[in-house]
Amino acid sequence: MHQPIRWWTGLVPLALVWILGNFVRTDVIETDLKSRAKAAVATFSANLKDNSSIVVAGRDVTLSGTALTPQESAEAKSVAESTFGVRKVIAALDTARPIAAAPLPVLEAADCQAELAATLKKDKIQFELASARLAPAALPLLAEIISITKRCKSGAIEVAGHTDSSGDPAGNMTLSKARSQSVVNYLVRNAIDPARISATGYGDTRPIAPNTTEDGMAQNRRIEFIVK
Repeated sequence: MHQPIRWWTGLVPLALVWILGNFVRTDVIETDLKSRAKAAVATFSANLKDNSSIVVAGRDVTLSGTALTPQESAEAKSVAESTFGVRKVIAALDTARPIAAAPLPVLEAADCQAELAATLKKDKIQFELASARLAPAALPLLAEIISITKRCKSGAIEVAGHTDSSGDPAGNMTLSKARSQSVVNYLVRNAIDPARISATGYGDTRPIAPNTTEDGMAQNRRIEFIVK
């Protein structure tokens, strides 16, 4: 007599193959997501590059370590969230206790203008392509600007946005205003008095170099600080 064929026994190896394949795929995806999230945070902060830890479960990221300031903690979470593929970020970052330092001298308006101009001459505030969103690479420069601005106790500060001449003039005007406003918003979030700082967009109306070369156009895309 023939033994009855147990048809379901053939499903067992198929199930094992599916489980193994799914596990390997998930492991590879999580490793890739962890690597890219870690690189994004490291680009934003040299401090977190060395002491942060990232754990990925599916598409959820847990970020731990020590941030220098609450603002750095918030920005690190935002940068990790912007990594492609990340669904949710849980930021478990401690905040380092600030080291007491001797107060820096107060700057009069002319000295404040000179220091801001010198700082912006070394580097430029960068934005995402064709966007008013600040690029992570801009944050170290903005930290220097905040430090200077907090010492400027007199005079109002205008943040002026400029573009090159490519594109629609009206669009350039809108973009330059939006970018200068993004800078103002960031400074205000970092304890700069909003009553003393304002945003203005000039579009492509005030070039400092010819718009006929890539270098000239790059010079014209800029943010300036004017202390009045």
